[in-house]
Amino acid sequence: MTGLCPGPDLGIWLWLALAAAPPAPASPGITVAISGLHPLQGEILELKIIDDRVTRVAGAKGEKNFFFFPAPERKGEWLALVPFDLEDPPGDYPLGLTMWTSAGREERKEITVTLAPGQFGRSELRLPRGQVNPPKKKKAQIAAERALLKKVFGTVSPGIQISGRFVLPFPGFHGVAFGEERILNGVKRGPHGGADCGTREGTSVSASNAGTVVLSRSLYYEGNAVIIDHGLGIYTFYLHLRKAGVTEGQKVERGDVIGWVGHTGRGTGPHLHFGVKILGERVDPNQLWNFSFD
Repeated sequence: MTGLCPGPDLGIWLWLALAAAPPAPASPGITVAISGLHPLQGEILELKIIDDRVTRVAGAKGEKNFFFFPAPERKGEWLALVPFDLEDPPGDYPLGLTMWTSAGREERKEITVTLAPGQFGRSELRLPRGQVNPPKKKKAQIAAERALLKKVFGTVSPGIQISGRFVLPFPGFHGVAFGEERILNGVKRGPHGGADCGTREGTSVSASNAGTVVLSRSLYYEGNAVIIDHGLGIYTFYLHLRKAGVTEGQKVERGDVIGWVGHTGRGTGPHLHFGVKILGERVDPNQLWNFSFD
C-alpha cells in the first residue's frame, strides 16, 4: 500500500551488561551485552560479545536457533540479531547462549527477555476485486508463489555478507504501516509485514546492504519483487517495483540500484514496500538503521 515518508526517527538504544556466570579463578566470565530486555512484537534485539578468547557462539530463542557472526572490522567482537515476529505471543522468552573459547572452555548463559505487545495501527482500503479475491485461474499460481517464498525465507545460507550500516532504499525513505491490521474491501486480512513509502514512480531503489539476489520476478500480489539474502537467515525485500534491475544469483553491494518504484501487484499507487525477515520472522525494517557492522 502507500504511505507518507516523514523524516527517519533512529531512536535511542539502551545497552545493558549482563553479569557473567561465576568465573573460574584464572578465567573471568564472558560478558554479553543486549540492546534491551523488554522488546515489542516485531522488534530486533542485538546481542554483542567482545572477548578475544571467544572462538564460536551458538544461540537459541526457545526452540529456534539464531546465529552469531564476527564483526567484520572489529576483532574479538561477535554479534547476533534476534528477531521477534510481529505475531509472537507476548511473554517471557529464554535466550540460551553457548560460547567456546580458544582455551577449550565452554560457557553457557541464559537471558530471559519479556516480549510486550506491539503498538500497531489499523486501516481499511478499497482495492480492485481481483487484488483481494483473485480469479480461480490464478489460485494455483498464487499457491506456488507462497510455497516459493516460504522456501526462500526458510533458507539459512552460511556466512554473513553485510558490512557497515544498512542504508535507505532511496533518500528520504521512512516506511509506515508495519504490523498494521488490514481490512481490504471489508474483509480482515493478515497484518502488514513490511513498511510502505509512497514516492514518485521511477525513483531508483537501492540495496540496503550487500548480499545475493535470490529472487527477482513478478508475483501476483507483490508485483515485481526483489529479495536479497544477506546471510544467516537475514533477508531484505523490495516489492511493487515498476521494473527490477537485477537477476537471480547476482551479487550486489550496499547502495547498488536494484530496481525502480512502481505500483505493480496489490497496491493503491506508486510506492515501495520494504521488508525484512530474519530467520522467517517479520520485523520492522525501520530498526535496521540502528545497527552498524563497521
